[in-house]
Amino acid sequence: MTMTNQENADAPQQEKRSRKIFLRDAVVFQGKLLVDGLRDLTMSPVSIIAAIIDLIKGGDTHGRYFYDVLHFGRHTEKWINLFEAADRAPDTEQPRPNIDLPSIDEFVNRFENMIAEEYKRGDISASAKRVVDETVLAAEKLMKKKVKQADSAEQANQESSGEQNDSSVGGGEK
Repeated sequence: MTMTNQENADAPQQEKRSRKIFLRDAVVFQGKLLVDGLRDLTMSPVSIIAAIIDLIKGGDTHGRYFYDVLHFGRHTEKWINLFEAADRAPDTEQPRPNIDLPSIDEFVNRFENMIAEEYKRGDISASAKRVVDETVLAAEKLMKKKVKQADSAEQANQESSGEQNDSSVGGGEK
């Protein structure tokens, strides 16, 4: 197949445009990685705090704040759209690998189910059982400690606001 004179003249323009798009995509991707990383750094402590607040508050809406954080994270993930530029990748003669891996959630669910089944049957090794038991006890102790700290902080706040009210009622000292 031969190219016409017009196609020959357009080829450098196409290559120049293609190069500009590639360069733009590479720079934008680095910016998106930065934004995504900052979001992740922020989401970690915020999600932990939200989960602790949910555990302390209890009530009928278990995990309300935690799941609000997750919904916010999902929204920002769509907004960042980290890998959007992949849709503009030029076709190549080499096929791209079709990597169809289970999600991390699937791996966690499989592992969790395996451990739970072994634990129920008593098939779990003694050391693994000890680790599971110690982890559960440590989590319970941590939660009790956090609840106690929250109760103490709340009591201190109530006492300090009561003292402020007392001094404002009496006009304070002169």
